[in-house]
Amino acid sequence: MRVSILETRRELEEIREYLLSSKMPGRITFVEKGNWKKKDRKFCLDEEKRLCKEIRKGGVCIGFARVFSEEDRDEKLAAINRFHFENGHPRRDKMVCGLLSSIYDVSLGDSIAVISLCPNCRGERLYRTQQPLWPILALRARERYITDFMMSVPMKGRSGDETEAALREGFLRHGAPAILHTDNGEEFRDGKVHEMCRSFQTRMVNGRSRHPKARARSNGRTRP
Repeated sequence: MRVSILETRRELEEIREYLLSSKMPGRITFVEKGNWKKKDRKFCLDEEKRLCKEIRKGGVCIGFARVFSEEDRDEKLAAINRFHFENGHPRRDKMVCGLLSSIYDVSLGDSIAVISLCPNCRGERLYRTQQPLWPILALRARERYITDFMMSVPMKGRSGDETEAALREGFLRHGAPAILHTDNGEEFRDGKVHEMCRSFQTRMVNGRSRHPKARARSNGRTRP
């Protein structure tokens, strides 16, 4: 069960005093006494008389997490920072799980705030800048760079002979690929295309059947 967040240091001290001496603050009215006692039963004191919350997992107590008020957030972040340095600079989620039994209500924002101030963790996120190998002078990047990785061959028909000739020319010019991914068109089912792929030791993989996006993508590349 989640304990309501203590906003002020005064409220925390009042609960601590009540657990020590069973003395209720004077500002608590008769109507509020029941809710006050119900709220205090969720807390306990550790050996150093600090306010804690018993943490249970699967019905078994796994520790007593110290409770901080919102006014003591700096002290809470300092305790999280000590845990961060003493446990090998864990990351965000690992730090939240590790603090489950020692500090109550550690949010992702608290762990991110500590990691962002850590010089070691902050330095790991920085990427070293370097000069590009050559200046980018192309005004039409599509023709200058994309064509290094993509080739479009217009075809007049969709016969197996024409498809086999176009693929063979590409294999001889750029090298045979390990895998040739095609759609389920009839031109790729031709025996000559399969024979040519076997001669180059290329594995032919067809697109999924009844998948219009894959067929449209492949057909769009072959249109003049």
